[in-house]
Amino acid sequence: MLTWLADLLRGEGFMPHGHCYLWRADIVALHVVSDSLIAFAYLVIPLALIRFVRGRRDLPFHWIFLCFGLFIVSCGFTHVMEIVTLWRPAYWVSGAVKAITAVASISTAAVLTRLIPHALALPSPAALREVNAALSASEARFRAAAEGSLDAFFLLRAVRDERGAVVDFAFVEANARGAALFGVPREDLIGASVSATSSFARVGARIARYAEVVARQTPYEAEEQLAPESEAPRWFHFQVVPLADGVAVSTRDVTALRMQRALELQVAIVRNMPEGVCLSRAADGVIVYVNPAFDRLFGYPTGTLEGKSLAALGATERRDRASVERLRAEGAVTIELSCARADGSTFWSQVTTSIIEDPAQGTVVVAVHRDVTEARRAAQERARLAAIVESSENAILSVTLDGLIESWNGGAARLFGYVPAEVLGRPLLTLTPPERADEAPGLLARIARGESVDRFETVRMRKGGERVEVSLSTSPIHAPDGRIVGISVIAEEITARKDAERRLQSSLAEKVVLLQEVHHRVKNNLQVISSLLSLQGSHLDDPRAREVVRDSQHRVRSIALLHESLYQASDFAHLNVGEYLRRLAASLVRTYGVGGQPRLVVETEPVVVDLEAAVPLGLIVNELTTNALKYAFPGGRAGTLRIHLGATAGGFRLTVADDGVGLPPDFDPHTAASLGLHIVRTLAEQLDARLVVLPGPGATFIVEVGAPDPATDPPSP
Repeated sequence: MLTWLADLLRGEGFMPHGHCYLWRADIVALHVVSDSLIAFAYLVIPLALIRFVRGRRDLPFHWIFLCFGLFIVSCGFTHVMEIVTLWRPAYWVSGAVKAITAVASISTAAVLTRLIPHALALPSPAALREVNAALSASEARFRAAAEGSLDAFFLLRAVRDERGAVVDFAFVEANARGAALFGVPREDLIGASVSATSSFARVGARIARYAEVVARQTPYEAEEQLAPESEAPRWFHFQVVPLADGVAVSTRDVTALRMQRALELQVAIVRNMPEGVCLSRAADGVIVYVNPAFDRLFGYPTGTLEGKSLAALGATERRDRASVERLRAEGAVTIELSCARADGSTFWSQVTTSIIEDPAQGTVVVAVHRDVTEARRAAQERARLAAIVESSENAILSVTLDGLIESWNGGAARLFGYVPAEVLGRPLLTLTPPERADEAPGLLARIARGESVDRFETVRMRKGGERVEVSLSTSPIHAPDGRIVGISVIAEEITARKDAERRLQSSLAEKVVLLQEVHHRVKNNLQVISSLLSLQGSHLDDPRAREVVRDSQHRVRSIALLHESLYQASDFAHLNVGEYLRRLAASLVRTYGVGGQPRLVVETEPVVVDLEAAVPLGLIVNELTTNALKYAFPGGRAGTLRIHLGATAGGFRLTVADDGVGLPPDFDPHTAASLGLHIVRTLAEQLDARLVVLPGPGATFIVEVGAPDPATDPPSP
């Protein structure tokens, strides 16, 4: 590589350029001096351009000067090579330098061509002078506006440490109000630091806030309270705008404005208060202000009370000095008064009075009225209820949803033996025997769902462990918003009643056994009579006599069957006669039926009758069924015997019907001489019933007890 460079510099095969000048000293000297001066100038000019660009960093397109500098330096080296080639034929090196110069020239020319429109757009010196004049005028106007502004205005420059962090700010500009805010002459303020000049507390926090504005380049606006040394705190409105390396601060003292806003807010609050507010002079009792709620409370038109004496409200016209001094000493006094409205009606008012000192009115008494009529009535009602609860013989207590006892009346103390201090706050399980501990969770869960439990009979435990039978009535306690917040429990001791019930049940059980025994003995005696009649009939030769005895036997058996049913029943006062009639009819069919005929159909509804009606009813069925079996189906004729017992609106209806040969055309149940029908009529009269016979086919007898059914009336002749 070095050999190649040496060959280029020697220019082997070429002759020096001086031969072209015939080595004439004068012409060689002329070229050497000229090229040397040109090369020197071309080297000095870039240095001057570099110094100029570094000194004027604000120039637009400063990089074009660097391009010119490179171009000029290249041209200077071409002249140096002209001097070198006079003695050394280094034409390759000289050509390379010229090539570099050509590239630099073409590049500079291209960049300059593109730059010309932008350069032409730059203002001329005259335009710059006009702009400077306008700026000067604008600055003058700005200064005049800043000086005349109600705000304090500052321009602050950031002061940085060696690491570039903002540690303080220095005053660059300030208007008169700004200088007055800091309490120093403006000429002393300019250039001073904020930390050294400010007398406000927490100045470090404010410097940090300004530094944040500079760092983020975002404006800041707020109202903040500052406390100058030896002065009351004041409120200022700040506007902080970021600059290139500082901030512009505009601030105004808004303490008076905030006080005005607070006063307006207080006035609005007083005007819209639900309580009535009255301000009156202490000296003469003249009303100086009332709010709308006070007018409404006392029933006066709006604006009619101001300027009048308190005597218009029935109050004393003047307050004595002692009462005013008491208010001044105590600050506020609250009492309840009975007040009169404009229409003469009265109400109870809770009045809170205090005094204030007003520059225009002097000592002013402030009275705040609140209508407590309903509250007093509710309190009296609560007191009456509390007295009733306390004097109740029953135990009345309230329990939380967690099962803790909250209240305890005198009845509870008497029933369970605990005084309130012993049970309040303790679990309700304190009163529950261990064997009944599983009752409480279920009751509490039902109450929590909003259910009520009425007269739940259980056992609870007195102090000392004694068991006591109680009847519990529990219900939820609701808050005003409807939420269930507790449980009300009323406990009544039922030990005596339960003992009486047990004695009554025992006595009743004895009487039931006795009655069952009576019915059983009556049934047995009737069966003995029935057997005697059967034995007597078997010794009679007269068929008619045997028939009469057998009918009597069946009548006795029907009564015995009734007593058998009563013996088996649990309720002797009311008997469901359906099963009794079914057994009675079946017994008669077995006695009088021939070859399984007729077919028996018994239909009964749940009709309940007492013993006084059951005996006649059974005998009626006995007589009507016996007649049907004896006379409706002669010669073993097939047919159906139907017995129906149904309930009606006022009693019951018995129907005995057959589809046999029917009744004679002139049959009248009320005049028939048959013993059986005579018995039926007599028994119907005992039941206060109506006997109805419907026309055929067959025979239908209806016995109605209670309101008659028009459908059973016989047709008109």
